[in-house]
Parts: sequence; C-alpha cells; structure tokens
Amino acid sequence: MVLASVTLLPAFLGLAGQRINRRSHRGISSPGDHQVSARWLRFGTHVTRHAWTYLVTTAVLLLVLAAPVFAMRLGFPDQGSLPPSRSERVAYDLVAQGFGPGINGPLLIAVDISGDTSVVAPLRDAMQQRLSDAVGAPASVKGRRAEGLGALGRREGIACFAVAVLVKG
Repeated sequence: MVLASVTLLPAFLGLAGQRINRRSHRGISSPGDHQVSARWLRFGTHVTRHAWTYLVTTAVLLLVLAAPVFAMRLGFPDQGSLPPSRSERVAYDLVAQGFGPGINGPLLIAVDISGDTSVVAPLRDAMQQRLSDAVGAPASVKGRRAEGLGALGRREGIACFAVAVLVKG
C-alpha cells in the first residue's frame, strides 16, 4: 500500500496536471481566496531563515521520543508473564529455581531448506524421534512456517517446553 502511494499517486497526479484543479467543490475555497496572516508569515520566514536549527532540534526531539524503543524486550510470551499469584506462574518459577535459568525457554530450531520444502518433513520426523528418546517423553517438533522454523516442546501446551542437551562425544 505504501509503495502504491509513493509511486502510483504521484504518477497519476502528474498525468492529471492542472486539470485536477478544474472542479470546484462546495465548502472548499480555492487557494487564491486565502489571506496569509502576518503572524504565520513571520513564523514561516523565521523557520526558513533558521532551517538548520529547527532541523537539529526536531531530530533531537524525535530521538528522545524514540529512545524507549531501544529498551524494549521482544520475545515469546510464556507463563512467566502471568501475575505471581497464579498457580501456573508459581510452577514456572519453581521449575526455574530448581533447574536453573533458561530451563523454561523454548528451543527454536531453524532448518535451511534452500528452496526445497520436501526436506522439512523427514528432518522433522527424525528430530522428533531423537528428541523424544533424549527427553524420555513424547516431544513434538512443529514446523510452523515455510522457512522451516519451529519449536520443540512437549505435547501438553505451548509453554511446557522440553530441553534436550546433546553432547557430542
């Protein structure tokens, strides 16, 4: 939509030229009917004379207003975002306390399919079997996107993720 407004709209307006101003609309006055007040004329002249000052001041103001974006923490929601009074949150905190930090986090798996999506299903099945054996419980590996991205987890729910540590030996 933005691409169309940036490319097509100016092209159509250029083709229309001055013909676009031929029609008069009720309630809308023509540009020649307006008188510019002396106050706005002085302000416009002042801004024009001090353009760099206004440019730098505006850029600094926008950067200050955008500063909270750098402190945002994005990620997948889990039971840790629930209020501390909920039993799900208590269980989440107890698991983290007992097994250490990171145990409640999802294990994301990316597969390079290089344009051939038929390799995802056999890899997913083999990975699911190996991880089920490693965890000692049924694990599910879900390919959620065409890129082959997915998550490893137990079948109980999205926040109950299993973590398998593979040691090359």
